Amino acid sequence: DQFVKVNLTVRKSSNLGATWTTMQQITSVTANQINSMPQCRFLNNKLYTIWERNFNNNSIGNWSDGMFLAESSNGGTSWSTPNIVSDTDTLYRSSINLPYIMHPSFTITPSGTIYAVWSDSRAGHSNVFDSCKFNVRLSRSTNNGATWSPTILVNTPSNYSRTYSGYSCVSVRSSGGVDSVLVTWSKLRNTIVSGISQINSEIPSAYSLSQNYPNPFNPVTNIDFQVPVTSN
Repeated sequence: DQFVKVNLTVRKSSNLGATWTTMQQITSVTANQINSMPQCRFLNNKLYTIWERNFNNNSIGNWSDGMFLAESSNGGTSWSTPNIVSDTDTLYRSSINLPYIMHPSFTITPSGTIYAVWSDSRAGHSNVFDSCKFNVRLSRSTNNGATWSPTILVNTPSNYSRTYSGYSCVSVRSSGGVDSVLVTWSKLRNTIVSGISQINSEIPSAYSLSQNYPNPFNPVTNIDFQVPVTSN
C-alpha cells in the first residue's frame, strides 16, 4: 500500500533556488504512518517544523492522529527526536470512533516560546469523517517543544454535527513579558437536505420558493417550493 509509509524531507538553497542541498529526512518510520501538512519556522539559528502524523491501528482498522514538532540546529542536516504537541485526549482511542487532527500551524516568539494551533474532532469524533465536529485548539511550550501546556479551546463549541472550524493560523506579539496571541480560522457548517414531500397533486403555474421556517440556525428548517414541471 503506497500510503502506509510517508516521511517528511527537507532541502535548502542559499542562492535563491538555483541549486539545492541533498534531501534530508526529518522523520523515519517503518510502516503504517503518514507524515503530512508540515510547516517550518527559523529562529535563533534553529529550524523548527511541525506536522500531522496519521498511523494505522491494525487492531481496529482505522486511523488516528497526532501532531509533532522537531528542531534542527545545523540547517536541517539532522533533526531532534519528534515531540508530541497534541494532548492525549486526541490520541489512541480504544473505540473505532477515532478523532482527527487537521492543518497544524505554529509561531515562535523572540524568547523562544512556541504557540501551536490545530483543529480536531474530539468533541464529536465519528468513524464517518463528514459527521465530525471540528474545533480549534491551542497549546504552548516554553522549553523548545519538550513539553506542552494543556490545550485551550479557542472557538465557541458548536451544538451541531458536520461543523468544521479549521485552517487555523496563529501569530504572537510579545511586550513586557506578556504575549498577545491572535488566532484566526474558518468555519463551515454542512447542511443536509432531506424529507422532501409532495403536498398535493396540483401542477403549479410558476416557480415559487417560500421563506424557510423556523430560522436556519435551528437543527431542522422547512422550505416550501413549487416547480411547474415534473422533477426529482
